[in-house]
Amino acid sequence: FQDCPTAVGITTYRLEARNLVGELVSQDRTVSVADNTTPDNPLANTEWAVIAINESPTLTDSLTTLVFDPNGNVSGSAGCNNYSGTYSLSGVNLRFSAVSTSNLFCSEPEGIMEQEQLFIRVLIDVVRFEQPEGASLLVMYDIDGRELVRAVAK
Repeated sequence: FQDCPTAVGITTYRLEARNLVGELVSQDRTVSVADNTTPDNPLANTEWAVIAINESPTLTDSLTTLVFDPNGNVSGSAGCNNYSGTYSLSGVNLRFSAVSTSNLFCSEPEGIMEQEQLFIRVLIDVVRFEQPEGASLLVMYDIDGRELVRAVAK
């Protein structure tokens, strides 16, 4: 007989058996079931402000964001234009695809269009992520382990 408790809490089991002389012997055992599950998608329903791209700080007076929904969609501000795309997640492996932007041109702050183009390009190269400070920091890497994007929780 096998019983795998799934509800969080404490379950007591009683084992009854006959010993060598035929006496009924019983013993109780208590099992604690804890809720230690980790979410399948730790990025779902999170929003991030990008603070560095290719290990260089983002421009002052610009805001680049990442918003992850639970259905595999990502969107946000690339600095000037809004963008959207999809992402797939398997453990610490993260991939972006079908990323597209609106077509505005911004002249300020100086360099914003170059930063935006770089951000969109590096998203496609992301293969892995980590959250070294828990839920407050998100770092994304390429296949060679180079840091591509660093973001803080909004």
